[in-house]
Amino acid sequence: MTSLGRSLAAWPALEGGSLPPRIDHERGVWGKVPGSSSDFRWIAASSAFPRRERIEQQLVLGSEDAPRTATHWRSLGELYVAMATYASPAADAAGRSGFLEKQIFTWRRAAAIPATLGAMALLPRVAQTNAGIWWDRRGSFNGEDPLLLSPQDHAPFAVSLGELEETVETGFSELETTVSEESLAAFYARLIAGHRAVPLDGLAAPLGPEALAALLLPLPRDVADRLSVAGWLPSRRAGVESLQSCWNATLGGEAPVAPATEPTPEHQERGRRLARAIFSRNPAPTSGRPLRSVPAPERRPVQLALWGASAAGKTALLAQLYLANLGNRSNTYDAYPAPASRDFFRNMRDLIRKERKFPSATGLEAEPVEYHFQHRATSRGVSLRLEDRAGSASTSFGSASTDLTEAMNQHRRHLTEANGLILLFDPTAQGDTLYSQVLSTLESLFHERTGKDPRPIAVCLSKADLLIRTEADLQRATENPDDFVRRHDKMGLADLLGHYCTLFRFFPVSAAGVRVRYGLVESVVFYDNELSPRIGPGGSPVNVMEPFAWLLDEVTKAA
Repeated sequence: MTSLGRSLAAWPALEGGSLPPRIDHERGVWGKVPGSSSDFRWIAASSAFPRRERIEQQLVLGSEDAPRTATHWRSLGELYVAMATYASPAADAAGRSGFLEKQIFTWRRAAAIPATLGAMALLPRVAQTNAGIWWDRRGSFNGEDPLLLSPQDHAPFAVSLGELEETVETGFSELETTVSEESLAAFYARLIAGHRAVPLDGLAAPLGPEALAALLLPLPRDVADRLSVAGWLPSRRAGVESLQSCWNATLGGEAPVAPATEPTPEHQERGRRLARAIFSRNPAPTSGRPLRSVPAPERRPVQLALWGASAAGKTALLAQLYLANLGNRSNTYDAYPAPASRDFFRNMRDLIRKERKFPSATGLEAEPVEYHFQHRATSRGVSLRLEDRAGSASTSFGSASTDLTEAMNQHRRHLTEANGLILLFDPTAQGDTLYSQVLSTLESLFHERTGKDPRPIAVCLSKADLLIRTEADLQRATENPDDFVRRHDKMGLADLLGHYCTLFRFFPVSAAGVRVRYGLVESVVFYDNELSPRIGPGGSPVNVMEPFAWLLDEVTKAA
C-alpha cells in the first residue's frame, strides 16, 4: 500500500486511507436485448460478477423511462457499485426503443481503502463505457444467459496519486461552475441530518463523474464510506419509497424527490462548513485542521523566464507542464499550480483536453503562471513563477514599435533577473528569421548582464512531433534529447549559444505529443474544416517536464 499525499489525505473522506497497488473489479451490463420480448435482464457480465445477488434491485432509479447519460455511486456493505446510465441502442420485439441501459462496475473494498478513493477511480472509468462492449455480439445470445465478458473487459488497473489529484481538481472546478455554495450547503445539511434521496438544488444537468466523487470528500469517512449517490433520475415518476431505500442522494432529474423537513440550525451550520470546504478547496472548515494543499517552498522562489517567438507554443507548453505531469510517476518532480493560476489551468484543461484546441495568441499583458514543485526523492519544495507573454514581446530586443516598448522592457527585466531561462523556438520558422531572433536576444542579455551568461539555459525545439517519425527517433528524443536536437540543428544554434552562454542544454518538446500505433509514430495534430490545427486523442506529450526539471536541478544545485 502507498500512503496518500498530504493534500489528499487532509480530506475527511480519505482520512487514514492508503493507495492500493491495483483495483480489481467485475463488470455487468443491464438492459434490453435487441429483438427480445422479455423484460430487462443481464445482457453481459464477467465470470465473477455478482448478478445472482440480485443487485439490480438495489440500483433502481425511479420509472427509468427518460434515459439520460449519468453516473451513480452505490454502497452495499463491503460491495460498491460504480454505474453509468445511457440510452440503449436496442429495440425490443415490438420495435420500441429508448430504453435505459446500465453499465456496472462492482468493487469489494479492503478496510484500509476509503470508499471515496474507489469512487474517484471507478466513476471516471465507468463513465467512458457504452453498449459497444456487447453490441457486436448481439447475435450470440443463448437463452437467458448473459454474454460472457473477457478478462480484458474488466482488467485490474493501477491508480496514481497524480490521477486522483486531477480527478479532485476537475471535480471541484465543475462544482464551482454548476452549483452555488448556498445550494451545496443545503444539500450537505440534509445529508448529515439523515434525510434520504436528497436533491442538489439548481442542478440543470448531470454532474460529471469527477464532480460526483468530489462531493464525498468533505464528509467524515464513516459517512462517506456508507453513502449512495444517484447522479440523475432518468425517470418521469419518482417512486419515492424505493428511491429513499436505495439512495442517500438523488441529485437531480425529471422527477426529483421533494425535500423533507428543514434541517436544524446546527445541521445547517455544518452544511455551510462542508460547502465552504469545496469552494475554498480546503478541508480545514470541516475539521479545524490547516490544509497544506501544495508543498511549502524551503527557499526563496526560483524565477525562471520563458522566451519564445510568436506561435512557438509557449502557452500550450506552460499548460501541459501541469496537465501532462498528472499521473506520470516517471518524472523527477511533482508540479502543483498555485491558487493564483487556477483559472489559467482550468481554462487550458478545458481547451486542450475537451475542445481539443490549441491556445490562442497571448495578449501583451503578462499572465503570471505559478507552480510549486516537489522533488519526489528528497521532498524538497521549490516555488516557480513564470510569465506567459505575447510572442511579439519576446521576438526582438533590438527594435520594436511604441506599443510594444513597455511590454518588452518588462520582459527584458524578467529575463535578466531570472535564475534560469527557457528559450523556445519553432523549427518550422524561416531559418534566417529564427537565427536573427535568437541572436538579438542573446546579444541583449549579454549587454544587460555585462558578460557571458552563467545561468542554466534550456533551449527547446517546439513542435518536435514534426521531427519524430520513427520509434528510434522517439527513443532518442526522450533518452538523449540534447543529442537529438543537435542532429537537427541546421542553423548553428549550438555554436551561437556557446559564444554567449556557459551552461545550456537542448530539448525537443511537443505539447501536443505523438501517438504510437502498430509500430508507427504519428503526430496527433490535425486540421479541422476551417483549417485550424486541433489536437487528436491518444497523444503523449514529449519532454514537457524535462527542461524545467533540468533547470530546477541546476538552479537548486547552485543555490
